Amino acid sequence: MKTDRKGFTLIELLAALVILGLLMAIAAPNIMSILNNQKNTIYVEDAKKLATAAAYKMRGTTDESVTKPAPGSCILMDLSFLDNGDFNDPPQGGAYYSHLSYVLACNTNNTYKYYVQLMECKEVSNGCSESNCTCGSTNGDRGVNLVDVSNFDADGAKTKDFIITSGANTNPGSSYTISNKYSTINPWDGSSNQVLYDANDN
Repeated sequence: MKTDRKGFTLIELLAALVILGLLMAIAAPNIMSILNNQKNTIYVEDAKKLATAAAYKMRGTTDESVTKPAPGSCILMDLSFLDNGDFNDPPQGGAYYSHLSYVLACNTNNTYKYYVQLMECKEVSNGCSESNCTCGSTNGDRGVNLVDVSNFDADGAKTKDFIITSGANTNPGSSYTISNKYSTINPWDGSSNQVLYDANDN
């Protein structure tokens, strides 16, 4: 006598669950890697935009233009000075530091080279603001280390090579001669991470 089978047996369901689990175990690392690579790409693209904004200031002839550095020296322009509203959505949902995200424009034999650093404070939503987090802490800070902008497009360059999760350059004046610093934020009194002052304080 023929009977109709409805549904699945317990063995079939368990087998299906095991197969799904194996597929997830294989796929999950690849998915995480893809998402991580996308975040890294956003950091690099935002860093390029910041450097472009600095180059625009260097070419400017308006009141917002900057004093070009003499040969052998640099000027520093931070995010607060350069931001035109394009940097409000970092990859991890935090906020880019105004003081630790900056561009150095350096005059080398009357040729300008640009170096950019862009750091995100991840813990903004947990009571940490962009002006009082410690970059390079265990709070998940992440971004682009101080790098020659031309390296982004160099042969063999990999996006991941420009990303750091600690060790942001908080004192570029130790490696570069900085003649002017352009910022719209006040200095941090007593902070070892203080790198920027209002341009009028130079």
